[in-house]
Amino acid sequence: MWIDRIISDSPEGPKVTDLHERLTVISSADPARRRPVFDRISAALRVTPGSTLEVRSEYGETISAHRTNEGTALFDTRSKLPVHATDSSLGIVSWLNNPQQMQSHMPLFHVNAELLRARSQQDVDLIRLAQTPLDQLFGLADHITSAELALAKVRDQREDLSASKREREVREQSLNAELDAHSEGQRKVQMLTFGAIGLAVVGIIVALLVALPIGLGMVGLGAIIAGLSRFQASKAADKEVSSEALDIQLGRVDELFDTQNLTRNRRNAELDLAKRWEEWRSIAGDAEPSVLIKDRPRIEELASHLELISRTQTASPGDTSVLIGLASLLAELSRRFPAERVPLLIDDLFPFVPAPHHGLLRELILRASHRRQVVLETADITVTKWAAVEAVGSHALVITDYDIDAERIIEEAVSTDPTPTV
Repeated sequence: MWIDRIISDSPEGPKVTDLHERLTVISSADPARRRPVFDRISAALRVTPGSTLEVRSEYGETISAHRTNEGTALFDTRSKLPVHATDSSLGIVSWLNNPQQMQSHMPLFHVNAELLRARSQQDVDLIRLAQTPLDQLFGLADHITSAELALAKVRDQREDLSASKREREVREQSLNAELDAHSEGQRKVQMLTFGAIGLAVVGIIVALLVALPIGLGMVGLGAIIAGLSRFQASKAADKEVSSEALDIQLGRVDELFDTQNLTRNRRNAELDLAKRWEEWRSIAGDAEPSVLIKDRPRIEELASHLELISRTQTASPGDTSVLIGLASLLAELSRRFPAERVPLLIDDLFPFVPAPHHGLLRELILRASHRRQVVLETADITVTKWAAVEAVGSHALVITDYDIDAERIIEEAVSTDPTPTV
Protein backbone atom coordinates (compact mmCIF):
# COMPACT_ATOMS: atom_id res chain seq x y z
CA MET A 1 0.00 0.00 0.00
CA TRP A 2 1.09 3.57 -0.51
CA ILE A 3 -0.06 7.06 0.39
CA ASP A 4 -1.73 8.94 -2.47
CA ARG A 5 -2.53 12.20 -0.74
CA ILE A 6 -2.11 13.99 2.56
CA ILE A 7 -4.58 16.68 3.62
CA SER A 8 -3.33 18.83 6.50
CA ASP A 9 -5.29 21.41 8.48
CA SER A 10 -3.81 24.90 8.73
CA PRO A 11 -5.05 28.39 9.67
CA GLU A 12 -5.14 29.26 5.97
CA GLY A 13 -7.21 26.19 5.17
CA PRO A 14 -6.53 22.57 4.16
CA LYS A 15 -3.15 21.89 2.55
CA VAL A 16 -3.16 19.08 -0.02
CA THR A 17 0.07 17.20 -0.79
CA ASP A 18 0.05 14.53 -3.49
CA LEU A 19 2.66 11.76 -3.35
CA HIS A 20 3.96 9.48 -6.07
CA GLU A 21 3.76 5.77 -5.38
CA ARG A 22 7.52 5.54 -5.91
CA LEU A 23 9.50 8.80 -5.71
CA THR A 24 8.43 12.30 -4.69
CA VAL A 25 11.04 15.07 -4.79
CA ILE A 26 10.40 18.38 -3.03
CA SER A 27 12.97 20.93 -4.17
CA SER A 28 13.64 24.61 -3.80
CA ALA A 29 16.62 26.81 -3.15
CA ASP A 30 14.57 28.41 -0.38
CA PRO A 31 14.22 26.17 2.72
CA ALA A 32 11.17 28.18 3.79
CA ARG A 33 9.37 26.95 0.67
CA ARG A 34 10.36 23.28 0.59
CA ARG A 35 10.51 22.43 4.31
CA PRO A 36 6.84 23.14 5.15
CA VAL A 37 5.69 20.69 2.47
CA PHE A 38 8.16 18.05 3.67
CA ASP A 39 7.27 18.65 7.32
CA ARG A 40 3.55 18.19 6.62
CA ILE A 41 4.32 14.70 5.33
CA SER A 42 6.50 13.96 8.36
CA ALA A 43 3.84 15.24 10.76
CA ALA A 44 1.16 13.12 9.08
CA LEU A 45 3.28 9.98 9.50
CA ARG A 46 3.69 10.84 13.17
CA VAL A 47 -0.13 10.69 13.48
CA THR A 48 -0.59 14.41 14.11
CA PRO A 49 -4.21 15.50 14.78
CA GLY A 50 -5.75 17.51 11.97
CA SER A 51 -4.41 15.43 9.08
CA THR A 52 -5.95 12.92 6.70
CA LEU A 53 -4.10 10.30 4.66
CA GLU A 54 -5.60 8.73 1.57
CA VAL A 55 -4.05 5.30 1.13
CA ARG A 56 -4.32 3.04 -1.91
CA SER A 57 -3.49 -0.65 -2.17
CA GLU A 58 -2.08 -2.49 -5.17
CA TYR A 59 -5.56 -4.03 -5.59
CA GLY A 60 -7.21 -0.64 -5.97
CA GLU A 61 -8.64 -0.39 -2.46
CA THR A 62 -8.77 3.16 -1.15
CA ILE A 63 -8.79 3.84 2.60
CA SER A 64 -8.75 7.15 4.43
CA ALA A 65 -6.96 7.63 7.78
CA HIS A 66 -8.56 10.66 9.39
CA ARG A 67 -7.10 12.31 12.51
CA THR A 68 -8.91 14.84 14.69
CA ASN A 69 -8.34 16.25 18.17
CA GLU A 70 -11.13 13.95 19.37
CA GLY A 71 -9.62 10.75 17.98
CA THR A 72 -8.74 8.83 14.84
CA ALA A 73 -10.72 6.78 12.35
CA LEU A 74 -10.24 4.60 9.29
CA PHE A 75 -12.93 4.43 6.67
CA ASP A 76 -13.35 3.18 3.12
CA THR A 77 -13.23 6.20 0.82
CA ARG A 78 -15.74 4.76 -1.65
CA SER A 79 -18.32 3.37 0.76
CA LYS A 80 -17.60 5.82 3.63
CA LEU A 81 -17.98 2.85 5.97
CA PRO A 82 -15.61 2.52 8.97
CA VAL A 83 -12.71 0.07 8.77
CA HIS A 84 -11.50 -1.76 11.87
CA ALA A 85 -7.93 -0.63 12.57
CA THR A 86 -6.82 -4.04 13.91
CA ASP A 87 -7.60 -5.84 10.65
CA SER A 88 -4.35 -7.71 9.99
CA SER A 89 -4.84 -7.47 6.23
CA LEU A 90 -4.39 -3.71 6.45
CA GLY A 91 -0.69 -4.08 7.25
CA ILE A 92 0.96 -0.74 7.84
CA VAL A 93 -2.31 1.12 7.26
CA SER A 94 -3.44 0.09 10.72
CA TRP A 95 -0.39 1.87 12.15
CA LEU A 96 -1.34 5.16 10.55
CA ASN A 97 -3.66 5.85 13.48
CA ASN A 98 -1.31 4.49 16.15
CA PRO A 99 1.08 7.22 17.39
CA GLN A 100 3.16 4.82 19.54
CA GLN A 101 3.66 2.35 16.70
CA MET A 102 4.61 5.02 14.18
CA GLN A 103 6.84 6.91 16.61
CA SER A 104 8.84 3.77 17.35
CA HIS A 105 9.59 3.34 13.66
CA MET A 106 10.30 6.95 12.72
CA PRO A 107 14.11 6.46 12.95
CA LEU A 108 13.60 4.10 10.00
CA PHE A 109 11.02 6.22 8.18
CA HIS A 110 12.70 9.64 8.46
CA VAL A 111 16.47 9.95 8.15
CA ASN A 112 19.12 12.60 7.75
CA ALA A 113 22.89 12.61 7.32
CA GLU A 114 23.59 12.50 11.05
CA LEU A 115 21.38 9.45 11.59
CA LEU A 116 22.91 7.65 8.62
CA ARG A 117 26.47 8.29 9.82
CA ALA A 118 25.50 6.91 13.23
CA ARG A 119 23.96 3.86 11.54
CA SER A 120 27.18 3.18 9.63
CA GLN A 121 28.90 2.84 13.03
CA GLN A 122 26.04 1.02 14.73
CA ASP A 123 25.84 -1.66 12.01
CA VAL A 124 29.59 -2.11 11.68
CA ASP A 125 29.43 -5.90 12.20
CA LEU A 126 26.79 -6.36 9.50
CA ILE A 127 28.70 -4.07 7.15
CA ARG A 128 31.92 -6.01 7.72
CA LEU A 129 30.13 -9.28 7.01
CA ALA A 130 28.54 -7.88 3.85
CA GLN A 131 31.98 -6.88 2.55
CA THR A 132 33.41 -10.40 2.86
CA PRO A 133 33.09 -13.45 0.53
CA LEU A 134 29.58 -14.43 1.62
CA ASP A 135 29.59 -17.94 0.12
CA GLN A 136 32.74 -18.77 2.09
CA LEU A 137 31.30 -17.23 5.25
CA PHE A 138 28.01 -19.10 4.98
CA GLY A 139 29.99 -22.34 4.58
CA LEU A 140 32.06 -21.52 7.66
CA ALA A 141 28.94 -20.61 9.64
CA ASP A 142 27.43 -24.00 8.77
CA HIS A 143 30.67 -25.78 9.77
CA ILE A 144 30.80 -23.91 13.08
CA THR A 145 27.18 -24.78 13.79
CA SER A 146 27.82 -28.46 12.96
CA ALA A 147 30.99 -28.55 15.08
CA GLU A 148 29.18 -27.00 18.04
CA LEU A 149 26.39 -29.57 17.70
CA ALA A 150 28.96 -32.39 17.56
CA LEU A 151 30.68 -31.07 20.68
CA ALA A 152 27.35 -30.72 22.46
CA LYS A 153 26.53 -34.33 21.52
CA VAL A 154 29.84 -35.53 22.99
CA ARG A 155 29.11 -33.61 26.19
CA ASP A 156 25.67 -35.19 26.40
CA GLN A 157 27.23 -38.61 25.94
CA ARG A 158 29.72 -37.84 28.71
CA GLU A 159 26.83 -36.89 30.97
CA ASP A 160 25.10 -40.17 30.10
CA LEU A 161 28.32 -42.04 30.86
CA SER A 162 28.64 -40.23 34.17
CA ALA A 163 25.07 -41.20 35.00
CA SER A 164 25.85 -44.82 34.07
CA LYS A 165 28.96 -44.70 36.24
CA ARG A 166 26.95 -43.36 39.17
CA GLU A 167 24.43 -46.14 38.66
CA ARG A 168 27.23 -48.72 38.61
CA GLU A 169 28.69 -47.27 41.81
CA VAL A 170 25.28 -47.58 43.47
CA ARG A 171 25.09 -51.20 42.36
CA GLU A 172 28.62 -51.79 43.67
CA GLN A 173 27.70 -50.34 47.04
CA SER A 174 24.67 -52.59 47.11
CA LEU A 175 26.86 -55.59 46.24
CA ASN A 176 29.27 -54.72 49.04
CA ALA A 177 26.34 -54.62 51.42
CA GLU A 178 25.25 -58.03 50.16
CA LEU A 179 28.77 -59.35 50.63
CA ASP A 180 28.75 -58.07 54.19
CA ALA A 181 25.41 -59.76 54.74
CA HIS A 182 26.79 -62.92 53.17
CA SER A 183 29.79 -62.83 55.49
CA GLU A 184 27.48 -62.42 58.44
CA GLY A 185 25.48 -65.39 57.20
CA GLN A 186 28.65 -67.43 56.87
CA ARG A 187 29.58 -66.55 60.45
CA LYS A 188 26.17 -67.72 61.64
CA VAL A 189 26.55 -70.92 59.63
CA GLN A 190 29.89 -71.53 61.25
CA MET A 191 28.37 -71.01 64.70
CA LEU A 192 25.53 -73.37 63.79
CA THR A 193 28.03 -75.90 62.52
CA PHE A 194 30.03 -75.68 65.71
CA GLY A 195 26.77 -76.14 67.64
CA ALA A 196 25.94 -79.21 65.54
CA ILE A 197 29.38 -80.65 66.16
CA GLY A 198 28.90 -80.07 69.88
CA LEU A 199 25.53 -81.80 69.65
CA ALA A 200 27.21 -84.76 67.94
CA VAL A 201 29.89 -84.94 70.64
CA VAL A 202 27.21 -84.91 73.33
CA GLY A 203 25.37 -87.64 71.38
CA ILE A 204 28.48 -89.79 71.31
CA ILE A 205 28.90 -89.39 75.05
CA VAL A 206 25.23 -90.25 75.62
CA ALA A 207 25.56 -93.30 73.36
CA LEU A 208 28.56 -94.54 75.30
CA LEU A 209 27.29 -93.81 78.78
CA VAL A 210 23.50 -93.78 78.66
CA ALA A 211 21.67 -95.16 75.67
CA LEU A 212 23.14 -96.01 72.31
CA PRO A 213 20.03 -95.21 70.15
CA ILE A 214 19.51 -91.78 71.65
CA GLY A 215 23.17 -90.87 71.30
CA LEU A 216 23.31 -91.99 67.69
CA GLY A 217 20.16 -89.97 66.93
CA MET A 218 21.73 -86.87 68.38
CA VAL A 219 24.92 -87.40 66.37
CA GLY A 220 22.95 -87.87 63.14
CA LEU A 221 20.80 -84.81 63.75
CA GLY A 222 23.83 -82.62 64.36
CA ALA A 223 25.47 -83.82 61.15
CA ILE A 224 22.33 -83.18 59.11
CA ILE A 225 21.91 -79.66 60.51
CA ALA A 226 25.51 -78.70 59.80
CA GLY A 227 25.47 -80.07 56.25
CA LEU A 228 22.17 -78.46 55.25
CA SER A 229 23.03 -75.02 56.64
CA ARG A 230 26.38 -74.84 54.85
CA PHE A 231 24.94 -76.13 51.56
CA GLN A 232 22.04 -73.68 51.48
CA ALA A 233 24.20 -70.69 52.44
CA SER A 234 26.80 -71.30 49.75
CA LYS A 235 24.24 -72.17 47.06
CA ALA A 236 22.06 -69.07 47.60
CA ALA A 237 24.71 -66.43 48.05
CA ASP A 238 27.69 -67.47 46.00
CA LYS A 239 25.78 -67.77 42.70
CA GLU A 240 23.99 -64.41 43.04
CA VAL A 241 27.03 -62.52 44.30
CA SER A 242 29.38 -63.91 41.66
CA SER A 243 26.96 -62.99 38.81
CA GLU A 244 26.52 -59.43 40.10
CA ALA A 245 30.26 -59.01 40.58
CA LEU A 246 30.88 -60.14 36.99
CA ASP A 247 28.38 -57.59 35.65
CA ILE A 248 30.07 -54.82 37.61
CA GLN A 249 33.54 -55.75 36.36
CA LEU A 250 32.29 -55.83 32.75
CA GLY A 251 30.70 -52.42 33.36
CA ARG A 252 34.05 -51.05 34.53
CA VAL A 253 35.68 -52.29 31.31
CA ASP A 254 32.93 -50.72 29.15
CA GLU A 255 33.30 -47.43 31.01
CA LEU A 256 37.03 -47.44 30.34
CA PHE A 257 36.59 -47.88 26.58
CA ASP A 258 33.68 -45.42 26.41
CA THR A 259 35.67 -42.81 28.31
CA GLN A 260 38.60 -43.17 25.93
CA ASN A 261 36.35 -42.90 22.86
CA LEU A 262 34.51 -39.88 24.21
CA THR A 263 37.75 -38.15 25.16
CA ARG A 264 39.05 -38.69 21.63
CA ASN A 265 35.78 -37.47 20.07
CA ARG A 266 35.71 -34.42 22.34
CA ARG A 267 39.30 -33.53 21.47
CA ASN A 268 38.58 -33.89 17.73
CA ALA A 269 35.42 -31.80 17.99
CA GLU A 270 37.20 -29.07 19.96
CA LEU A 271 40.10 -28.98 17.48
CA ASP A 272 37.70 -28.80 14.52
CA LEU A 273 35.66 -26.05 16.16
CA ALA A 274 38.79 -24.05 17.04
CA LYS A 275 40.01 -24.34 13.44
CA ARG A 276 36.69 -23.12 12.04
CA TRP A 277 36.60 -20.23 14.50
CA GLU A 278 40.14 -19.22 13.52
CA GLU A 279 39.13 -19.16 9.85
CA TRP A 280 35.98 -17.21 10.71
CA ARG A 281 37.82 -14.58 12.78
CA SER A 282 40.40 -14.06 10.05
CA ILE A 283 37.60 -13.06 7.67
CA ALA A 284 34.70 -11.72 9.77
CA GLY A 285 36.50 -10.31 12.82
CA ASP A 286 34.40 -10.17 15.98
CA ALA A 287 31.04 -10.65 14.23
CA GLU A 288 29.13 -13.77 15.29
CA PRO A 289 27.97 -16.46 12.82
CA SER A 290 24.48 -16.22 14.35
CA VAL A 291 24.25 -12.65 12.99
CA LEU A 292 25.01 -13.91 9.49
CA ILE A 293 22.48 -16.73 9.69
CA LYS A 294 19.74 -14.62 11.27
CA ASP A 295 20.10 -11.64 8.90
CA ARG A 296 21.10 -13.42 5.70
CA PRO A 297 18.62 -11.65 3.34
CA ARG A 298 19.51 -8.28 4.82
CA ILE A 299 23.26 -8.91 4.54
CA GLU A 300 22.96 -10.15 0.96
CA GLU A 301 21.09 -7.00 -0.08
CA LEU A 302 23.53 -4.83 1.85
CA ALA A 303 26.39 -6.55 0.02
CA SER A 304 24.96 -5.53 -3.36
CA HIS A 305 24.72 -1.88 -2.24
CA LEU A 306 28.21 -1.90 -0.75
CA GLU A 307 29.68 -3.37 -3.92
CA LEU A 308 28.31 -0.38 -5.83
CA ILE A 309 29.71 2.01 -3.22
CA SER A 310 33.10 0.30 -3.30
CA ARG A 311 33.40 0.66 -7.07
CA THR A 312 32.54 4.34 -6.88
CA GLN A 313 34.92 4.97 -3.99
CA THR A 314 37.74 3.26 -5.89
CA ALA A 315 37.21 5.64 -8.81
CA SER A 316 36.64 8.72 -6.60
CA PRO A 317 37.92 8.45 -3.00
CA GLY A 318 35.96 10.32 -0.35
CA ASP A 319 33.75 10.04 2.73
CA THR A 320 31.11 7.34 2.14
CA SER A 321 29.70 7.05 5.69
CA VAL A 322 26.33 8.57 4.69
CA LEU A 323 26.10 6.25 1.68
CA ILE A 324 26.98 3.19 3.77
CA GLY A 325 24.43 4.21 6.42
CA LEU A 326 21.76 4.57 3.73
CA ALA A 327 22.69 1.18 2.26
CA SER A 328 22.31 -0.43 5.69
CA LEU A 329 18.97 1.30 6.24
CA LEU A 330 17.58 0.10 2.91
CA ALA A 331 18.64 -3.47 3.70
CA GLU A 332 16.93 -3.34 7.10
CA LEU A 333 13.73 -1.92 5.63
CA SER A 334 13.66 -4.76 3.12
CA ARG A 335 13.98 -7.29 5.94
CA ARG A 336 11.48 -5.73 8.33
CA PHE A 337 8.91 -4.58 5.78
CA PRO A 338 9.38 -6.84 2.74
CA ALA A 339 5.81 -6.49 1.47
CA GLU A 340 5.02 -2.90 2.52
CA ARG A 341 5.80 0.27 0.60
CA VAL A 342 6.78 2.00 3.84
CA PRO A 343 7.20 5.75 3.20
CA LEU A 344 10.86 6.72 3.57
CA LEU A 345 11.47 10.43 4.20
CA ILE A 346 14.99 11.62 3.35
CA ASP A 347 16.31 15.01 4.37
CA ASP A 348 18.68 16.62 1.87
CA LEU A 349 21.78 14.41 1.92
CA PHE A 350 23.65 15.82 -1.05
CA PRO A 351 25.54 18.55 0.85
CA PHE A 352 27.00 15.82 3.10
CA VAL A 353 28.20 13.56 0.28
CA PRO A 354 31.21 14.35 -1.93
CA ALA A 355 30.10 15.66 -5.32
CA PRO A 356 31.66 12.73 -7.26
CA HIS A 357 29.38 10.41 -5.27
CA HIS A 358 26.11 12.24 -5.98
CA GLY A 359 25.33 9.91 -8.85
CA LEU A 360 25.69 6.93 -6.50
CA LEU A 361 23.38 8.57 -3.95
CA ARG A 362 20.75 9.09 -6.64
CA GLU A 363 21.14 5.44 -7.64
CA LEU A 364 20.57 4.24 -4.06
CA ILE A 365 17.49 6.46 -3.77
CA LEU A 366 16.18 5.08 -7.05
CA ARG A 367 16.79 1.53 -5.86
CA ALA A 368 14.82 2.28 -2.70
CA SER A 369 11.91 3.65 -4.73
CA HIS A 370 11.49 0.29 -6.48
CA ARG A 371 10.34 -1.21 -3.18
CA ARG A 372 8.77 1.65 -1.23
CA GLN A 373 7.67 5.22 -1.42
CA VAL A 374 10.52 7.70 -1.11
CA VAL A 375 10.06 11.40 -0.32
CA LEU A 376 13.22 13.43 -0.82
CA GLU A 377 13.70 17.13 -0.07
CA THR A 378 16.63 18.88 -1.69
CA ALA A 379 18.03 22.25 -2.70
CA ASP A 380 20.16 20.75 -5.47
CA ILE A 381 18.93 21.76 -8.94
CA THR A 382 20.91 18.89 -10.50
CA VAL A 383 18.91 16.43 -8.40
CA THR A 384 15.72 18.25 -9.40
CA LYS A 385 16.59 17.86 -13.09
CA TRP A 386 17.29 14.17 -12.56
CA ALA A 387 13.92 13.74 -10.81
CA ALA A 388 12.19 15.65 -13.61
CA VAL A 389 13.53 13.18 -16.15
CA GLU A 390 12.21 10.32 -13.96
CA ALA A 391 8.85 12.13 -13.82
CA VAL A 392 8.62 12.19 -17.63
CA GLY A 393 8.69 8.39 -17.49
CA SER A 394 6.00 8.43 -14.77
CA HIS A 395 8.51 7.15 -12.19
CA ALA A 396 8.48 10.25 -9.98
CA LEU A 397 6.64 13.41 -8.96
CA VAL A 398 8.51 16.70 -8.60
CA ILE A 399 7.23 19.50 -6.39
CA THR A 400 9.51 22.45 -7.13
CA ASP A 401 9.74 26.15 -7.85
CA TYR A 402 12.72 25.64 -10.16
CA ASP A 403 12.04 26.27 -13.83
CA ILE A 404 12.79 22.84 -15.23
CA ASP A 405 12.14 21.69 -18.80
CA ALA A 406 12.53 17.93 -18.49
CA GLU A 407 11.84 17.17 -22.13
CA ARG A 408 14.57 19.59 -23.25
CA ILE A 409 16.99 17.96 -20.77
CA ILE A 410 16.22 14.54 -22.28
CA GLU A 411 16.65 15.83 -25.83
CA GLU A 412 20.02 17.34 -24.95
CA ALA A 413 21.15 14.10 -23.33
CA VAL A 414 20.10 12.05 -26.38
CA SER A 415 21.68 14.42 -28.86
CA THR A 416 25.02 14.46 -27.01
CA ASP A 417 27.57 12.23 -28.76
CA PRO A 418 28.99 9.87 -26.11
CA THR A 419 31.88 8.79 -28.35
CA PRO A 420 35.17 10.28 -27.09
CA THR A 421 37.22 12.30 -29.56
CA VAL A 422 40.92 11.75 -30.11
